[in-house]
Amino acid sequence: MNLASLYIEWGRYDLAERQRMAAPMSMLTETSDISQALGVMASLAAGRGDLTRAQVAYEENLAFLRRNGGPECELQVSTTLNNIGSLDLRRERWESAEGWLQMAVKSQRAASGDSHPNLTKVLGNLAVAQMKQRKWREAEASVQEGLTISRASLGQFHPLTAAYLDLYATILESAGRKKEAREVRREAESLRRQIPPPLPGGLTVDLSTLRSFTKSSDPGNSANARKQTKQPMPASISAPRRPN
Repeated sequence: MNLASLYIEWGRYDLAERQRMAAPMSMLTETSDISQALGVMASLAAGRGDLTRAQVAYEENLAFLRRNGGPECELQVSTTLNNIGSLDLRRERWESAEGWLQMAVKSQRAASGDSHPNLTKVLGNLAVAQMKQRKWREAEASVQEGLTISRASLGQFHPLTAAYLDLYATILESAGRKKEAREVRREAESLRRQIPPPLPGGLTVDLSTLRSFTKSSDPGNSANARKQTKQPMPASISAPRRPN
């Protein structure tokens, strides 16, 4: 399944499907292997734009993990919850997305504590869902926590830190706090000018829109993000659009 995950990341869904079929579910016995196979199925569906099928597969994986996994599976549970919430963001189901993402945050904290970098992905998605519902205070709290974690764990001069500043500025703008938003936006722009250039061969993450917050460790999720950049989406990875 690891090879299938790579194919999904590269957008080679036909090869990923062929690899998945080479290891049918009936041959798998380990909880982690079965969960990964279900994740690959969901990522394939999401990458092809079949969000309903993707959600069914993610929810099947979630039920399987809760039924068969122990505390060691909590990170996989969090990833799956985050992915379901991300699907709802794509479908602009803000309230439903917030519910899934709140559960993902709780699960992520249980899995790796309050300051792990993985938590930034979920908090960014949660902030977007809250912002879209005009829950300014909640959205600001989520983005500030994510920004604090990003600065502490990844550093000030990191693309994700800059992306968080852009999201923060968008929340402030949406809430009518224009002056504060401009200051945060200038900080993000200044920070980007100081971030080292990408390594040769595309070895750094491309944060071209806020949609990076929908990325997770689920196999194929990078392919999902690429798919999302080709259509209007509720969130973006780098500088979100400024409100009119």
